Amino acid sequence: MTNNSTHFAVIITGPKYINHFYKLGKRLKKNYGCSITYVAENAYEIYKEGYEELFDNEKTCYISDFTGQRTSDSIDWCSVFSSYDRISTYHYNFAPSQYEIFVHAVYCLWNHLFAIEKIDGIIYENVSNTLSYVGQLKCKEHGKKYIGSCAVGWLPGRRLTLCHDITGEERSRGNEIFNQNNSQFDPEIAVILNKIKEPNIQPSYMTKDNPGSVHYPLVRNYLSKIHLIYRYLKFCISEREQIKNSFINRNPFINAYKLMIRELRRRWQFRLLFSRNLFDEVGEDEKFLIFPLHFHPEKSTSVNSWFAVDEYPVIRSVAFAIPDGYQLYVKVHPNGFGFHDSGYYEKLKRIPRVKLIDYKINGKELIGKSAGVVTLTSTMGFEALVLEKPVFLFGNMFYKCHPYCFKVDNNEFLPERIKSGLELVNSKECAEKFHRYNLALIDQELRLSFPAHYEFLNETGEQNIDEIAKHIFSSSERVSLTR
Repeated sequence: MTNNSTHFAVIITGPKYINHFYKLGKRLKKNYGCSITYVAENAYEIYKEGYEELFDNEKTCYISDFTGQRTSDSIDWCSVFSSYDRISTYHYNFAPSQYEIFVHAVYCLWNHLFAIEKIDGIIYENVSNTLSYVGQLKCKEHGKKYIGSCAVGWLPGRRLTLCHDITGEERSRGNEIFNQNNSQFDPEIAVILNKIKEPNIQPSYMTKDNPGSVHYPLVRNYLSKIHLIYRYLKFCISEREQIKNSFINRNPFINAYKLMIRELRRRWQFRLLFSRNLFDEVGEDEKFLIFPLHFHPEKSTSVNSWFAVDEYPVIRSVAFAIPDGYQLYVKVHPNGFGFHDSGYYEKLKRIPRVKLIDYKINGKELIGKSAGVVTLTSTMGFEALVLEKPVFLFGNMFYKCHPYCFKVDNNEFLPERIKSGLELVNSKECAEKFHRYNLALIDQELRLSFPAHYEFLNETGEQNIDEIAKHIFSSSERVSLTR
């Protein structure tokens, strides 16, 4: 493959990412002579960020261009779940029959790009929606590269890693590092590991300054978006034909209205929930496992654990599977509290041995007192491993390769899985190995990542984009990873 023949499809879905992926595409063209086609559902994201003039001279391809077309491919319906999860959560007006029209259009788009446009790969974040899910499947089918950049927020500085499949298998192929007893690690690895263990090191979504927080000022949030009225109008007037053939981003005004009503309802319910005193106390000498509730919709759950996204039946199964003498602490997600009414939480509390834990309680301190974590895809699973606690994982996460992360594949064997996992981790042999395994995990993540970050709309950094472009182009030139 020569530089001049390299043709990438760059997905620009997601308002935060358009600045980053637009600049990345431009840099790949400038530095490596690549051809770039930008891909999205329609031009909504472009208009939303005021980028329509920038894209006038760029090659684009939209799902809406293929509405009504049908593919002869066998549809992988797992790819549609992320869209279903989002649409049903936000109460968008979407008839069941439209999902079939939508997924056929997505397949036709990628078939066109591979067969007619002869693309050599796809660039985006890690697989997070139907468009990228089907794109990754098509890359495997054609022996091409899906290159997804993913932020590694828990390592020092700002780092990205490249993912090439849905489940993160290329990161799990590092299992051999856990079996190298004589490996010597850089002393800096231990420093990083100890830093991650600190209780005050929390994910960004835990802060009140995060717009997704219920504590974020509502007026400030909406005033910052008032400029979107003009951009939405411009999109609706300029792209009427495209809107008619669109799906999720069909009418930005209706979508914005439904999001606003959802947030106002959440704020009201938040006040009511606190008045009901729903949360339980953490027992002093209680043995317990933690199940962290997830935020919905979320790409990690709707793609990597789509089969368990309804958490109530999962929690119920776990509560009856844990050993006698244990409690299950269900910790509320800081950005999710208020989206469910009191009936949901009271229903959880009626399950035997389940306690509902306040989202304000420090997660790492709670993990330190626990016997372990049961999760779909939560960051608390990684934090538990760092704090040398076992994890029982339903979904697919990068830390599933850790020897003390026990994958749950069948609820029938869940009681034995949890019991044997707890017994193993409580053995003397485990205590000696756990720290070394954690050093190996941090070392692997450092080796697979590089210093760089997403450039959102208020950020600039020529060197940063150059670094990302270099790693992506280098990855595209390697032997196919779709083995």
